[in-house]
Amino acid sequence: MVGNDSERHHSAKCSNCNVEMQSFGTFPFRIGGGPGWGSLAFGAVAQMGESTLPFDVYVCPKCGKVELQADEAARQLLLKEKRRGETPESFLEICIRCGKRIPIASEECHFCGSKQPER
Repeated sequence: MVGNDSERHHSAKCSNCNVEMQSFGTFPFRIGGGPGWGSLAFGAVAQMGESTLPFDVYVCPKCGKVELQADEAARQLLLKEKRRGETPESFLEICIRCGKRIPIASEECHFCGSKQPER
C-alpha cells in the first residue's frame, strides 16, 4: 500500500496557494504502541499494540504544504478515538522532565512547563 496511486485519490487544492496539490500515493502511519526509545529492549515493548492507518498524501508544489486524507476505515477509527474524549495514545509522548504524557506537537509540557526537544 505504500505510495500506491489508487483510484480513491482525488484532486485537492492547496488552501494557502489555491493550486492543485500533487498526490504522492497512500502511506501507512504507525499508531498505538508506546514511544520508540530506540533501544532493543524498549523497542519491542513500544511496538506492542501498534498498527497502521493509511493516509493519502498530497503536497503543494508551490509552498510545500502537506495534506493527509483519510479513507473511510481511518476516519471511523479517528472518530471513535475522538468520541472517547481522549487524545489517541499514538499522538502522545512522554515529557522529558516530569514523565507525564503530552501531545507530540507540544513545544513545552503543560504540566511542568519544561521545554521539549525539537523533533
